[in-house]
Amino acid sequence: MPEQITRRETLRRGLTATSLVVWASEWALPALAEGETLVPFTDLPANINLTPAADRRTLDVRKIDGPLTPKDQFFTTQHYGHPVVDPATFRLKISGLVDRPASLLAR
Repeated sequence: MPEQITRRETLRRGLTATSLVVWASEWALPALAEGETLVPFTDLPANINLTPAADRRTLDVRKIDGPLTPKDQFFTTQHYGHPVVDPATFRLKISGLVDRPASLLAR
């Protein structure tokens, strides 16, 4: 039979987990010690193309300003381009090891 957990025990476990996460994040991402300075990335060529396009997005490591990457700056790539699909004629065919094969029309 599963263990019955009280609201008080749930709160205690939640606070314990939260404090562990906070402690671990400070340990994993230490602050600069006194007298230390940040050194900018200098190993990228000046003529690198970092302009976002429909099929790729690269992260300019020279502009990193913290441990978290904003969602609009994630590196992505699409090697074969994006397919052109006509919604009026597109059909999804389900076949193979299924009980009822089907062909669905996009709407």
